[in-house]
Amino acid sequence: MRRLLPCLAVASLAAADPAPAAFIPAEATVAVQLPDLARSRGRWPRTPYPRLLDTGWGRMLLAEWGNRLEHLAPGAGQVLDGLRVLAIGVQTADGGPRVTVAAEAGPLLPVLLTGRVPGHLTVRGAVVAWAREAAPQVGVARLLADAEADAAVDLHPPGAPAIHVDLRLDAVGLRETAVCAPTAATRLAAATPRTWADAQELRRLPATTLCAATWQGDPALAGGLPGLDAERLAGFERALASFGLPGWAETCAACSGPSTVWLAEGVPFPTLTAALSIDEVVARRWIAAATAKLNLAATAEGAAGFVGLLPLAIGRSPDGRLIITTEAQGVALWGGMKPGFAEHKGVAEVLTAAPSRSLLLAASRGGASWAVLAQLSVPLFTGMGAPQAISLPVDLRAASDRGWLYLRLLEDGSLRSEAGGLFGGPLAISGATAIAVPATIWLQDQLRRERKVPAPPEPEPPPSPVF
Repeated sequence: MRRLLPCLAVASLAAADPAPAAFIPAEATVAVQLPDLARSRGRWPRTPYPRLLDTGWGRMLLAEWGNRLEHLAPGAGQVLDGLRVLAIGVQTADGGPRVTVAAEAGPLLPVLLTGRVPGHLTVRGAVVAWAREAAPQVGVARLLADAEADAAVDLHPPGAPAIHVDLRLDAVGLRETAVCAPTAATRLAAATPRTWADAQELRRLPATTLCAATWQGDPALAGGLPGLDAERLAGFERALASFGLPGWAETCAACSGPSTVWLAEGVPFPTLTAALSIDEVVARRWIAAATAKLNLAATAEGAAGFVGLLPLAIGRSPDGRLIITTEAQGVALWGGMKPGFAEHKGVAEVLTAAPSRSLLLAASRGGASWAVLAQLSVPLFTGMGAPQAISLPVDLRAASDRGWLYLRLLEDGSLRSEAGGLFGGPLAISGATAIAVPATIWLQDQLRRERKVPAPPEPEPPPSPVF
């Protein structure tokens, strides 16, 4: 019995270990939790990512970053494999962001961090918490993750509604669900009868379409949705005015009815088209300003010409839409399209699943859409000494056949975004971009130093555009 007591005491202490989320300050502006990494590792093989990482460029990327991580922190790979739960909190502060990290892991984690990472460590059983400014304190664990989420994010922007986001690994890649707390304006909007976005707008698009979005213009609704803060909106208004264009608020107030924007395959660049339901007076002002500022030639529908190497046409269609397009067919494109976008299997299923009460519907052909952007990045990676990247567009095209975004206004006034695809939805894509761009620049600089290649001269600032 005496031998059993110490074992029971250890078990009791382990059971009392706080959840990593308990170390995240309640006032954190951003809180992130990965609640069950063992489960996420089990889901990983069913996603497109193992196939992508098993390509020439994928193996090179894993080796490059794996070697650098091991060199920076020996044993880090083993620690990452042993993580079970991870929580991160970021507080905005005058002296810069304050970060708190807490993890449930094996005993190697505190050994790895102690003396190597500046800051303060708190160890409670299997949980290790770190912060730069002061030792992390145990509080009330924040309820972050949905039961099935692989990652969850809580956002508390100053002066804006709170947003909760759940991310889940899936056969298509990543599913993202975000809910924005209701405001007085959105509650009122939810109680007012209105016309919602219609999937038929996307079904009329041609087979060459890569991705598209449609919404129902509603002046009464536009002013009540969360958007740009007043300062940024004022700056945007000034920028439009400086080009002689109608203001943002004026344009939104003039939009009433269905509007659609889509990207389509093209040579040498993909084409972009917008078909907007907008008041004729404001539409004519946009056409006149574009004609004058971009030196376009007048046409029967509006104006057309070139901006650099790109064709550009702007004008009104017979059904009253304002058409802006880089298609060589110009404004006539809108009336002469042969439908085919919805015949792609993934797109067809996305449109069939479109929910009710949607403010915006968006669909894409998944990897085919990302392949177009990847094609533009191939020269960058080959210049960094990674010729394997030449297969990146083809690999992405085969990885996924769909992507979607449904933005809904629910009956209680909350805004719900449901998205999915190879890189998730707006939040996941924004976060990945925010990490990938500086990481790529840093890696490029490191490779240049290792090869003793002089850095390129700082480019001169581009001249101001002249119209």
